[in-house]
Parts: sequence; structure tokens; C-alpha cells
Amino acid sequence: MSILIDQNGKVFANKEKANQLLLPVKIGKFEIKSETKKFIENDLNELNVDTLFQCIPTEMKDFCQYKKIFPTKASIFKSKQQEETEKRSEVSQIPHINAGDEIHFFFGGSYIIYFNQNGQHLSVIVEAGDWMFIPADVEHWIKETGDQYLVIVSYHCEPFDIFHSKVKYTATKSRAYL
Repeated sequence: MSILIDQNGKVFANKEKANQLLLPVKIGKFEIKSETKKFIENDLNELNVDTLFQCIPTEMKDFCQYKKIFPTKASIFKSKQQEETEKRSEVSQIPHINAGDEIHFFFGGSYIIYFNQNGQHLSVIVEAGDWMFIPADVEHWIKETGDQYLVIVSYHCEPFDIFHSKVKYTATKSRAYL
């Protein structure tokens, strides 16, 4: 379940209320089937992580097609104490604005995603079973939780390398609660 925290520390767990505050960003839930959970727990590694694209629910794939965004990257991020895998780019932890739409499906772990919208600083804690649509031109950045683990599948409006080459970095100093 996604949790939204505003800059005053007020917590929102109701999806509808959180989505109202986050507009135009949207968050929601999707079902992770039991066989997918077993795969993640027992067999997932950086060589087979793209298998998770097959686990996105049909209605979410339809949403992505409607938004003209396509599968670009599946990743496993783990702490240094665990086996070494791909690490979340430090660049993503700098406030930035993307030129195109993106959607992320969270299959494991948790992360904090920050937003600066209309002078409001918001924090969203996402975990397994959450999805988040971030439209173009929304300032955001990420931070690890204490879990230091994340399994994520991402869709973007264009190939991943091109998408990230168009990022605009901002000078926001976060006043977000977390």
C-alpha cells in the first residue's frame, strides 16, 4: 500500500485522497500472483529480471499502450551487504524533470519517491504491488528506505537511454517530510 506524506507530516493512506494530492501523478495497486512471488523469492536474478515484464496485468499493459509508453527496464537494487547487483543511479536521487511519461511497477522492497508540485513537497512510500504513473514535466527524485531493496519494472515513452538523456536537473532543496 502506498503512503503519501505531505510537507507538514500529514499521512494519507487512502488511494483516492493521495491521488488527488499528487495530480497529475497517479498511484495504484496491482496483483502479484503467487507464482510470481515464488519466482522473485527463489529464482530472480539480474539475468532473468526481464521475465517480470510478462507479469504485468493485462489492464496495466493496456493502460501503458494507451499512454504510448513501452517496456524499457527491469531492475533489482540491493544493499551493499547483499549480493552485488545493479545499484540505483545516484543521478535519480537528484531532483529532476523528465521530458516524457513513465510508469513503474514495484515487485519487491520499498522506496521513497519525492515530488515538488505547485510549491508543495510530497513523499510517497511505495512497496510491492504498487504502480506509479509519472507524467512528463513533474519534478521528482527517489531515496532508498531502510530496506535497501527494490525490484522494479519500468515503462517509458522512448528507449531508456534516450529517455534519461533528456532529464533536466533542478536545484530544489527538499522540504519533504522524510
